[in-house]
Amino acid sequence: SLAPIPPSQILPYSSISALTDALTWSICNEGEGIMIPRPLYTGFRVDIPQRSRGVIVPVSFSGLDHVGEGSLDDVFDAEANAQAFERAWRKCEEDGIKVKAVLLTNPHNPLGKCYPASAVKSVAKFCGKHGLHLICDEIYALSVFENRENPGVETFTSILSVDLEGLIDEDMVHVMYGPSKDFCANGLRLGALCSKNEGLIGAVASLA
Repeated sequence: SLAPIPPSQILPYSSISALTDALTWSICNEGEGIMIPRPLYTGFRVDIPQRSRGVIVPVSFSGLDHVGEGSLDDVFDAEANAQAFERAWRKCEEDGIKVKAVLLTNPHNPLGKCYPASAVKSVAKFCGKHGLHLICDEIYALSVFENRENPGVETFTSILSVDLEGLIDEDMVHVMYGPSKDFCANGLRLGALCSKNEGLIGAVASLA
């Protein structure tokens, strides 16, 4: 059930870039993968492999069977996510890549749209099925505004407000946030990790 977040589950850090590196270092051995839906934020291509030698596994949404319209909006469709992630998982098994985590950016970077709760649950279910960590980069969480010309647009839903019971172990869900985007404070070099996983919090804190 949803509950307040105690201070013990929040770890201050020196930016989300540093957090992405520290999480990869804590979760992955060299050559192990983190799945990220395409298109993806290009900064991850530096943050993920630079120290741990983790591998980015881009998840493509093109050519799915009977899902969506073959557009970028498929990235936010629950069924398309289920198909795309399972297809990428099978490819990793064929290529001998051990996947350890999934990384979502919500609101999405670079598409600038928000994931509906149904799509978040779909990805969480996939992670729970395969025993993967689910990392949510929510650095643009407050940069979402009313669009009067498109009132039906999806609004931001943090994974912390989604009921994931029965989908994934709560210790496998981690959220990153920082003020650099919402408050235009890149130079502050500040971020935070929110997680119920005491072991992971300790591992990441040891790198701070």
